[in-house]
Amino acid sequence: MKMTNVETFLDVSQVARMLGLSRATIRKWVLTGFIPCKKIGRAVRFSASEIQGWAESKSKGKAQSEKEGGAANVNESNTRTTTGTFIPACIAKGRRGMGAKMVVVASDSRDVQNWLYRYLEPYGLKGYAFYLVESEEVFSEYVGKIDTVMAFVEDIFFGERTVGMLGNIRKQYPKLKLALFSASVLPLGLATRYLYWSMGSYLSLRDSEKEIREAVEAIFGKRLAVPSYLIGCLDEYGRLSDRKPHLTHREVEIVRCTGEGKTGKETASVLMLSRRTVQNHISNIYQKFGIRNMVGVLKLAVSKGILPVEELMSFRD
Repeated sequence: MKMTNVETFLDVSQVARMLGLSRATIRKWVLTGFIPCKKIGRAVRFSASEIQGWAESKSKGKAQSEKEGGAANVNESNTRTTTGTFIPACIAKGRRGMGAKMVVVASDSRDVQNWLYRYLEPYGLKGYAFYLVESEEVFSEYVGKIDTVMAFVEDIFFGERTVGMLGNIRKQYPKLKLALFSASVLPLGLATRYLYWSMGSYLSLRDSEKEIREAVEAIFGKRLAVPSYLIGCLDEYGRLSDRKPHLTHREVEIVRCTGEGKTGKETASVLMLSRRTVQNHISNIYQKFGIRNMVGVLKLAVSKGILPVEELMSFRD
């Protein structure tokens, strides 16, 4: 009697486990046509043998690329495609295998990632694995993994939503050690605000080699790293709510956004709040100041030292 081979089909969850990736990544690959799949009725299914062969071909291609480029100890994962060119959305370096403590490095520039990694690399020998990510989507995927203990985030990674994102990350992952870093010269006031909302560490790649290495050593030593030139600014920013008329730090940020000409909707987007929450804050601000327009609020805030005079000069009427 002649035996026939029965083809085995997998669903998204099974393929995700097989490849060690998230289901969101597999779904994205299906939409872009990057991974072979079939439509059976309304469901998307994957041939087990076809996926195995596809994964092996990708692995061989990666090994050949590493051999030609001399990229030792580097693993490309979560790959995306753009106009037919393979671009790694995440590069893994450092320790491999079970038990590695994961560290996410977030910057949309590979050059900046590699610049910072020079100082992080020695800690790969101490059990740390580093995941260099370029997009918010991949950052969210990796920062939420159970083995992730630390994240280095470039100050411009979240754009103008940095303050809101840092606050959300702090609330969502209270055990995550967060460190901000700058590749360019960042104004002290801005660096102070970011540092306050992250409740983490800060280092500038423009500082001296000694200062950078000391900051990284402090961070991996489970201490906060704050440059000496920011300590005074941080203390002053922290005492803002003590000044009459006693605005909270969230209310100060809302006044600042309004001074920059942002609408309520734009302010909500920047600070990662609902529009209703923003409106409630604005009502509270009006009540505290006894003023019913933001022009007057901004002028009074500057006169009271709650905001620097530069805020008033940049106000868009």
